[in-house]
Amino acid sequence: MLLKRNWERNWATSVYVLCLTLLILQRQMFMELLMGHAGGAMRVRAVWPDGKQKINAIKAVRSVTRFGLKEAKDVVDAADNHISVIDGNWSTVDYNQLKRELINTGYELL
Repeated sequence: MLLKRNWERNWATSVYVLCLTLLILQRQMFMELLMGHAGGAMRVRAVWPDGKQKINAIKAVRSVTRFGLKEAKDVVDAADNHISVIDGNWSTVDYNQLKRELINTGYELL
């Protein structure tokens, strides 16, 4: 009986922490959408299932982030499957430049 109560309490705590984390992330993404990028990591995702211009997207990532070819390709490849995160403390200028350069490549910056 005691084990069952502990399990239920741990499960409820885990669900609470997960919900709280999701709310915080949702609020952060909403504020970035509302106010623009405030610095920090950038997130890239694929928006077109077909007809992506992968080479142009890699060129855009390389020009803004100053990554090498392998690192930029890894970012774009990861964006094909899910949201790719470019870690670092990127400025608003870098964010806006990459957002402009990714237009019509099949990728977008979140």
